[in-house]
Amino acid sequence: MISIARITLANPQISSTSWHPPLGGLHSTSIRIGLAYLSASLKKAGHEVKLIDLRLLKDWKDYKTLLNKWQPEFLGVTMHTCELDIAIE
Repeated sequence: MISIARITLANPQISSTSWHPPLGGLHSTSIRIGLAYLSASLKKAGHEVKLIDLRLLKDWKDYKTLLNKWQPEFLGVTMHTCELDIAIE
């Protein structure tokens, strides 16, 4: 029997847009397609999945608050090469 996991997937795209910017056009509120596909696949398998887009948060404190609230067992972070430092943080 497969156990259900609590998973959080994060988009740390703030290196190119910053925290809580006015989004639109090039910096839309669309989450990256890879995270969307992964989320859908995990949900179909019965897992509980939450998505965090750092661009929609105020700061690291908001991010930490969400992680503490959701208590994920696994955290997946997507990134482009230019976002490596932010993704690691």
